[in-house]
Amino acid sequence: DRQFYYVNGRPVDVPKIAKVVNELYRSFNAAQAPMVVLDFQLPLDSYDVNVTPDKRKIMLHLEQELLARTREALGELFAPSRYTYAVTPAAKTPAATGEGRDIKMNDDDDEDGDDGG
Repeated sequence: DRQFYYVNGRPVDVPKIAKVVNELYRSFNAAQAPMVVLDFQLPLDSYDVNVTPDKRKIMLHLEQELLARTREALGELFAPSRYTYAVTPAAKTPAATGEGRDIKMNDDDDEDGDDGG
């Protein structure tokens, strides 16, 4: 997993936000997992870091609002790609490339006029 979440520069574990990011990303690209670096700039009184001794788990006071805003912002970011389709060049047919045809050349048809020596 290459997902890094921060609040005001502090590395944090925010599983609900990670779930929103992953679900939204998969709705646009089901074949891959996203690489994420998000640093939320929040007022100091909107979260509490004193939940665990390592201070990686935080309590967000307005968690549902942050989840909704994250979903909305990422949705707007990814939306232009929803109607974008990968286009691959048409496969070349053997007739167009000359493949599949035998081209015979006479040994005595030398361009420089000598006998190959």
